[in-house]
Amino acid sequence: MASSYSGAAAARAAVAGGETPLPPAARPAFEEGALLIFRRWTALQLAVEQGWGGQDSLAKADALIRDVIGWFYDNKEHYADDLQLDLEAIMQSDFSADLEDDSPLLVAKALVRLWHGCCTGDLSELQRLRAAAGNPATASAAKKSIAQGDAGSVSGSDSGSDDDGGSDDMDTDGPPGAAPPPRRPPPQIDEDGFETVQRRTRR
Repeated sequence: MASSYSGAAAARAAVAGGETPLPPAARPAFEEGALLIFRRWTALQLAVEQGWGGQDSLAKADALIRDVIGWFYDNKEHYADDLQLDLEAIMQSDFSADLEDDSPLLVAKALVRLWHGCCTGDLSELQRLRAAAGNPATASAAKKSIAQGDAGSVSGSDSGSDDDGGSDDMDTDGPPGAAPPPRRPPPQIDEDGFETVQRRTRR
């Protein structure tokens, strides 16, 4: 997946002076956490369940996850706003979905937070994701997972400027192939601030 770095992002990278690299031994932990995050993203779950990307919706979702993980490995600097733009572009091009909420940014922030933790040996974010995946409140999401493994949740809060986390209330159950409603009521934001609501654009 091509990185969408802007001049401002390049300037931030120059000031930052580089990030702590991810130790090879920490890759499995990062990839596990990334999968847990994606499996709790309602927009992506609905895109697969309801076939927004056609018969290849599942393959497209898997490719998105692989590309995002590759984005972290291929770039030396990682900014949530850059990743947000890529997520929005892929959801539009592959699933004809114009996301009207801020879920792509929240997902991007959760992934960047997970990455930084794995780079420094802090696995507290991964532990929160695992705990949320084992919470009975998330059991319904597990029934429609995008790839192999348990369903997860974007959870926890960031100590930096990207102070967004996840919620356990991201039920994605629904009959396969059902058309999504044109609009949904205003979301109920829980204490973690993570609610994913979107509208599909028909072409």
